[in-house]
Amino acid sequence: MFSSTFLTQLLSAIPRSSFERSVEAHQADRYVKRCTSWQLLVTLVSGHLTQALSLRSLATFSETLAPHRYHLRAGPIA
Repeated sequence: MFSSTFLTQLLSAIPRSSFERSVEAHQADRYVKRCTSWQLLVTLVSGHLTQALSLRSLATFSETLAPHRYHLRAGPIA
């Protein structure tokens, strides 16, 4: 059974098509090989919600999201 998380609710407030248009207009993902702008946004929002104090804690939390990445439409950051 799927239940919507607070993170998903926050990210749903950002229109994905508008975000993608903005990324395309500014060529933000032009040379990206691993971490896209959307993945970075998901990581930074989750880090803000968890009050991550370091990159290590942010990366650790990102790994705990592994089973939910499909629903967030985000891949691994590293």
